[in-house]
Amino acid sequence: MSENYFYLNRNQPNRVLYFKEWLPSIYLPSVKILRRNNVNVAESQYRREVQDAIITCGEVHPNSKRKLETILSQFNSMSKEQRRTFYKEVWAKEKEKRQTLEQERNVDIIQENTEFILGRCRAKIENGCSDTIMLAYTEVVRHLERLDLASIKPEVPLASGVIDLGTYRDLGPDFDPVFMRPIAFPHGEMTVETRRILMTVFDLLEGLPLLTEDEYSENAYVIHAVSKVLDPILKYSKWPIKRAWMERMEATNSGKKPDLQVLLKLDMVESELVLAEVSRLLPQQDKEIIDWKKLVRICKDCFDERYNFFFDGRDDTTDMARSLNIKLGRVPVLGIQVIRDRVTVSALDLFEDDFYRVFRICELVIPLRISSRQIVEDFLKNALELRSVVEKIIAMAVGVKDEINLLPVIEDRTPSTSMMSTTYSPPKSY
Repeated sequence: MSENYFYLNRNQPNRVLYFKEWLPSIYLPSVKILRRNNVNVAESQYRREVQDAIITCGEVHPNSKRKLETILSQFNSMSKEQRRTFYKEVWAKEKEKRQTLEQERNVDIIQENTEFILGRCRAKIENGCSDTIMLAYTEVVRHLERLDLASIKPEVPLASGVIDLGTYRDLGPDFDPVFMRPIAFPHGEMTVETRRILMTVFDLLEGLPLLTEDEYSENAYVIHAVSKVLDPILKYSKWPIKRAWMERMEATNSGKKPDLQVLLKLDMVESELVLAEVSRLLPQQDKEIIDWKKLVRICKDCFDERYNFFFDGRDDTTDMARSLNIKLGRVPVLGIQVIRDRVTVSALDLFEDDFYRVFRICELVIPLRISSRQIVEDFLKNALELRSVVEKIIAMAVGVKDEINLLPVIEDRTPSTSMMSTTYSPPKSY
């Protein structure tokens, strides 16, 4: 039997099948992203489905066929402006309804996430832990207890259960033991790793952006400056990674997608390793805050999804699996934010398997104007530090995945969900 709405409802009153009634009851509720000017898409779908219903009726339902033909004829005789007016009216109502539902859902999520973190922290404090951990949990509890939850906006990291630690170096001074030494060209035999470092340096030097001010459009900046800095850092890795830049030439809403994804491929499965948000060289006033909040949320979502990728086909109910899950939670997802000429690198992970945290790791400045040797040296030093961070995190991820692969195989594993939901702002006008 046909699932065509018009065929199934061919015996209903005519008004039920009109374009004005079909839009709010059938079309818009099924649209994932509301767009104010999508009337052409709606018209095409309406016309196509009515025509399909007419064909399905054929000779078997002649009365219904004539009825649908009349409805389609009336639709085709309607002016373009009239159809556009219908669409905008129902679009506005659907948008308001979605905003209300999203706001109600966000209130519940913020409450649940905050209570979850508080519960985990209080349990650790009561059960006893090291002085350092105790201090961290006490500070988090004190901070959350003072907050007015009603004032927390859904785009703020805390709303999604992420504690933003700001400037914080958690990876330790031994995180980059090789790359922070002065760069020197080696004599004699060259190791593979040394060759990778030198190739990165050569590409970074060759790719130093030399654009004139009139070339600093958004696309030119991303293609000629940002990509020539980030690509060499990620290019010469001994691990199977893939870089995916979003197509920025088409200025469409990207929703929850980042401007750059770096994917780590293990056992034929790809998972996000690095996510980046890039602004134009002269961004709007609040672009830095907006991009940061978006970056934290998509990093959290990718961090949660990674669990199912890594434990796919393995028994995750054993004590060993739970131990490896905690270990995996210490492997961060990197978030890179480019604002003007500044590249800020942050990491999101799980603190003691109790709550998400995000913290800064390093920063580098893209030398758009080379006025001294020191500018280039600082740029190379910080770029190699970022390369070291990426390689270290990959090694951590690979190590955990190798251990997970030793777990018993299971055919039907129930996918895991996030321990704290992510909040998103209500739909905007497009």
